[in-house]
Amino acid sequence: MIKAETPEAWFAALSNRLDWCEAVMDRCARHGIKVVLDLHVGPGCAVSKNAANLLPKDYLGHAYDPSDLVRAWRIIAARFRRHPATFGYDILNEPSVEPETWRQICRINGVWWDKEQIRVALKPWIEFQMAHPDAPILVGEFSCILWSKGADKWIRDCIELFEEYGWSWCYHAYREWPAWDVEYTNNQGWEIGKWIRSGTDTARKRELLKGLSHNR
Repeated sequence: MIKAETPEAWFAALSNRLDWCEAVMDRCARHGIKVVLDLHVGPGCAVSKNAANLLPKDYLGHAYDPSDLVRAWRIIAARFRRHPATFGYDILNEPSVEPETWRQICRINGVWWDKEQIRVALKPWIEFQMAHPDAPILVGEFSCILWSKGADKWIRDCIELFEEYGWSWCYHAYREWPAWDVEYTNNQGWEIGKWIRSGTDTARKRELLKGLSHNR
């Protein structure tokens, strides 16, 4: 991840970061591991607690310029497009025009977010797949925060849709922040620090394991 106050500073740091990345990818290639290259913080993007890439109209005295993102990926792709470990690219992690807050799985703006509403939200990618049937699709990250009511159903609905369309997927995240970790429960309270590792499989973990059982 590169954090810089200006696009110029970001690009100045890019070369050394790509050297480090190539060394890691060389090791992955030796072990038969494929890598998705993730641009976690893009050039000229702001970072908040809710989004990795805010695309503000005015950040630290300059406007966000999307051509910087194109320039960045031309550099990255030129270096790694033929690397044996390269699986694909995550163009920009968690882009957002305005800061967002986490919401429970429920009715949002009068719309109930069930499986069919998720399908509606995924329509652009479904249509892309229909137009390009040979292009593999990877859902690089999906999850549901620990305190959301119906989190297990959300995970089940997402996985069922991904499997229906033959998409690959990655759950976020295994033994990272406890609020995303399916091994944690909140039975001691909702506040940070009161979450504990469950002694039995949580409902979220059971749904995730059921989804992982589709692996071949």
